Amino acid sequence: DLKGVDILLTCEWPEGYDRGIMVDEVSQNVSSFVSDVAAALKPRYHFVGIDNKFYQRQPYANSESTHITKLVAIAAVPSPTQTAKEKYLYACLLYTSDAADDLLCVDPGGR
Repeated sequence: DLKGVDILLTCEWPEGYDRGIMVDEVSQNVSSFVSDVAAALKPRYHFVGIDNKFYQRQPYANSESTHITKLVAIAAVPSPTQTAKEKYLYACLLYTSDAADDLLCVDPGGR
């Protein structure tokens, strides 16, 4: 019985990532396949990077799972002669799955 994975890395955004939240600019680089993979794997963190911008979505609950997923987009690392326009680093703290079950089983937004 798969509880989920810790980290999922994709280029494209999952289709429907903006459902139910206010988003200033919706990415055009979405994929239903990525949505299906994320739904099946139930990652704790899902990182995307194709749009070269920083974005952190409100955590959301996975169906048939007790933990949440945090979707984070990160920008490209600038060259040494460039100034960073977007956040390109993100620190996350990972716990073992047993500890994470107790710490990350939060009900985001009343779901």
